[in-house]
Parts: sequence; C-alpha cells; structure tokens
Amino acid sequence: MRLAPALLLTLMAACARFPTLDVTLDDSALAAPYPQLQSIEPLLARSAGLGTSGRNSPAVLGSVAGRIAGLQTRAAALRGPVVDPATRTAMARGIDTSALQ
Repeated sequence: MRLAPALLLTLMAACARFPTLDVTLDDSALAAPYPQLQSIEPLLARSAGLGTSGRNSPAVLGSVAGRIAGLQTRAAALRGPVVDPATRTAMARGIDTSALQ
C-alpha cells in the first residue's frame, strides 16, 4: 500500500513537460559553429611549468622543514607512556573487593 503513492508520483514526474532549453540561447549562439577540438599537448606543456617555480625556493623549503620538525616533535611526545607510573601501579594492584563480601 505504501508503494502505490511513490509509484504514482514517479509516473506523474515522468509525464511532466520540461521547458525547452533552446529558448535560452540567442540566435548568434544557435548559429555559431561547433567548437574545434584541440590537441591537449600544448595545454599540458603550459601547465607543467605552473606552480613549480616557487616550490624549491629556500623560503618554501625552510618553511616546510620547520613544519616537519614541529610535527616530529609532537609525534615524539605522543610516543610516551599514556598512563603515568603511579596510575599503572594502582591498576596492577587491582580493585580491593574485600569490603564487598
């Protein structure tokens, strides 16, 4: 019974009329020739040089080296023990259940 309304809505949507998209184009756009396909090689050659000129500059390398050093320091601090020695000793002793008996 629940499927019937969903099926009805789907069928109604399938019968809907969509506005034509051609009316949004002016006459000059409709009369324009189809674009010519171009080789991708010049585009790849031009893009290969973009963004790489400043990557190896001393300022960028120094900034990256500083960030690496900071991250390595933080990682070293995280490698330490999670539970301090006093708490570890208390945990090793366990729970005194003698009062529960």
